[in-house]
Amino acid sequence: MHRAKHQRGFTLIEVMVALGIIAFALPALIAMMSTQANNVIHIREQTIADWVAVNQLNAQRLNYRLTGRVLNGRETGTQEMAGFEWHFLVDSKVTDVDELRRITVKVSRNQEQVDDNPTAELSGFVYEPKPQTQQQQQ
Repeated sequence: MHRAKHQRGFTLIEVMVALGIIAFALPALIAMMSTQANNVIHIREQTIADWVAVNQLNAQRLNYRLTGRVLNGRETGTQEMAGFEWHFLVDSKVTDVDELRRITVKVSRNQEQVDDNPTAELSGFVYEPKPQTQQQQQ
């Protein structure tokens, strides 16, 4: 019999070690990919909720410009965006500066969580000058 000087291929031990490494690493890789997918979903929801909050804050500012009135108290509602219905809570409060009102918008897909655990929360201010009396104008 004639034996070849150089054998080709892997030994059984080398194959078993490689399979062991793959078997050990694959579940960790799958878990990492699952976590990344969940993070992407969370970031997407956060971004859309932020857009809803910006829309509602701008709606309050626009309402003031058109009507001259600022929300006094709380207002709730829904807005559809990106194929989902979003619940929002708009809260208007006076500040230490007489002519400024603080508008806080909270947004969530779950109506029960919109006040206590919102997906997004945004605050802004509306300048509401006091009407001048005739004495102040002179």
